Amino acid sequence: MEALKYEMPKEERDRIYHYMVMRYHDMCREEAKIPPTYKERAASVHAVLVKDDPLRDAPPKDDSRKETE
Repeated sequence: MEALKYEMPKEERDRIYHYMVMRYHDMCREEAKIPPTYKERAASVHAVLVKDDPLRDAPPKDDSRKETE
C-alpha cells in the first residue's frame, strides 16, 4: 500500500522496492513451503526485479547501535 503513494522520498521508494525484491527471493528459496511452480515464477520475477534494486549492493544495516531499555 505504501508503494501506491504519489509522493514519497526516494529513500522510502528504494526501501519499499528492496523489500519487494527480498520477498520474491524468500519465495523461491528451497525452504519456502509453496508449490514448485510458484517458486519458479517467484524466481523469474526476482531475476527481473533484482537488476533494478537500488539497495542490492548496500551493506547490511547495522542494528547493533539501537538503544535498549
